[in-house]
Amino acid sequence: MKGAWRKLRDNRGLTLIELICAVAIFSILATAVGSVLVASAKNYERGSTEINLQQEAQMTANQIADLVIDSTADILYAEDPSSGDKTLEITKADRVYVVTYKSVEMKLYYSEYELFADGSRTLIAGNQLMSEYVSGFSADLTTFGTDGSMQLSLKFAKDGKTYESAYTVTARNGILASGTGDAAATITVESQIVLEPNQDYLLNASAVGTSDTTVNWTLSGNTDSDTKVLKNAGGEWQIHVGRNETASELQLLVMTNAKRSDGVTPLAQQSVQVLIRRVSGVALNVTLLDGTALSNGAKYQITASFSGTNLDKITGLASDNDYVDPRKVDWDYVYTIGGEVVGAEDWYGWPSTQADCYTIQEETDSSLTLILKKDMYTGEQLTVTAVAKHPEGTEALDASIKTNKTGLSYGSRVYATYTFQRALFNRTGDIIYRGTDVNQGSVDVGAMQAITNAMYGMNYWDQNNIWRKFRYREVIIDPATGSMSYGPWTSWLLTTAEAGSTFNIRPADTFRFAPNKDYQVEFKFEAYKNGVVIWPLADTDPAAYSFIGTIDHTKLAFNFPGLGIYGAYGISKDAPTAASCGVTYEMNYCSTDDAVVGIKISNFQNNLQMKVEKYVDGAWVEVSTADCKLELQGNLYQTHKVTFNTAGTYRIEIGLKNITFRTGSFSNPVDTSRDYWLGNDFNGDGYYYFEVH
Repeated sequence: MKGAWRKLRDNRGLTLIELICAVAIFSILATAVGSVLVASAKNYERGSTEINLQQEAQMTANQIADLVIDSTADILYAEDPSSGDKTLEITKADRVYVVTYKSVEMKLYYSEYELFADGSRTLIAGNQLMSEYVSGFSADLTTFGTDGSMQLSLKFAKDGKTYESAYTVTARNGILASGTGDAAATITVESQIVLEPNQDYLLNASAVGTSDTTVNWTLSGNTDSDTKVLKNAGGEWQIHVGRNETASELQLLVMTNAKRSDGVTPLAQQSVQVLIRRVSGVALNVTLLDGTALSNGAKYQITASFSGTNLDKITGLASDNDYVDPRKVDWDYVYTIGGEVVGAEDWYGWPSTQADCYTIQEETDSSLTLILKKDMYTGEQLTVTAVAKHPEGTEALDASIKTNKTGLSYGSRVYATYTFQRALFNRTGDIIYRGTDVNQGSVDVGAMQAITNAMYGMNYWDQNNIWRKFRYREVIIDPATGSMSYGPWTSWLLTTAEAGSTFNIRPADTFRFAPNKDYQVEFKFEAYKNGVVIWPLADTDPAAYSFIGTIDHTKLAFNFPGLGIYGAYGISKDAPTAASCGVTYEMNYCSTDDAVVGIKISNFQNNLQMKVEKYVDGAWVEVSTADCKLELQGNLYQTHKVTFNTAGTYRIEIGLKNITFRTGSFSNPVDTSRDYWLGNDFNGDGYYYFEVH
């Protein structure tokens, strides 16, 4: 027995030693395998980058080869020494294809032009991205004129990895024009120029490969007939940009005077892109930094923003070495009371000067800080004007200082204004809803009287002659993305003409707003005499006489006491409520304020409708009584019931039936009746989803 135990113990000892050795060997192997995997991953990453670069190079070469093999004329290749940019131009019948290499961007771009018999061209597609990560690009056309072959060199670089390749591309037509005795020629020229209205610029182009090195220029894309290419008194080619030129881009074509053997086609030609810099608009952005709006001490920041073409400096272009920043304005201010300028010769009383009304701090060429020094009352205005300096040509106070490259004005004056003033109304209604006559505000007729007195003379206007109007448009929300857009505005309609100064929409006119939609509603008022509007004027700030309100879609909330649900406007389809087959659930209306619901409940309480749908084969199908029993009462406030008889996914949708819908003009309204379902796919209102087991 003892011998047997000793043997078993010896055997178990040997097993433990073997196990320890096995674990040690496994650890060594795991470490080795892990190292191999890490190294393999790194090698794969490096190899993947190299493969991607090779694929990019091959694809780019194939695209260029597709153009070259069907070319019908010499290929033109040019380099811009100042920028390092290069262009390859291929002509095919009535098309010219241009491949442009932007060295700074490390990208190749592709453009296509329609070519006309006179050598002019029109851009069809410009600067389409062809390839990126390009660190080198060149074309050797030495043998193209003899055997129709071109040597293409491409270099790519990314994440420290590079790939370089060379390709020989031969035109399908073999030897082209130069094979019949035409000499190969190239033109070196700036590929891009940036200019401004009124500017003259010398066009320098050198032709090599021909004894006749003279060139001719053509222009296309201009909107002003005064924009042209011509020879100056010294016989040099130049471009003149007209004062009223509004194009953002022009196309120049330079061609050798020397022709091919056909006597018509230039030996070489090259396109030049001309970018026009022009300020076309200014806008003012106003922010209240401190204090109460339109009150003593209110501090505002006003910033000018600019619109136009090619406003940024383009580095690397000799034509933009004299860049003048176009984002500058001259500021002007005027404070008026009752239409009279404070501090004018015929002004008497306090405030006596403009400085008593406001102060300007930190004025720059594009922003300023303004502080009011008094409370602004109705009938008082402070107008801030910003005039763009660039179109003016020179500084307003010093004509010796140029504000653009030429110092000459162009086009019309470009300016923006912002007027600080109190609205001539008080808004009292924060929300509009259907079937209601909630007051939306009141007009300050006393202030309007003061304004019209200042404009037209005392007692010119009868203060009862006020038009109160409204118009509306639908708010459209994409249920998939939530993005918002708007339908068209309707024409203006008159609101209720009540005694005094208040205004609202007639209750019957609120039936113009479908209960299942959202709307913007704009109110405005006008002073009129003899049927003609005398105020507001065309340049009056709309904030003084108008405002925009909203009408939301109708929202009805319900309780399901048996399911522990109270005051729900809907139950999400993403989290349906669990319900049981054969159980009857009460569905009671949750009493809510009219303004929240969006309708005047007393006018709609007998118009409730519901329907139950089941999800079958990927679609919602209205159910039969075999699947579900709906007990809908005639009044919104009664108890409604639903019983699900079979399992599945259900939804209940709420609606309103037999609702008056008004269309037509103010003087000739047309009323019809419609039914509405209130289910809203964007926010879930009006839908109640259930998973029945």
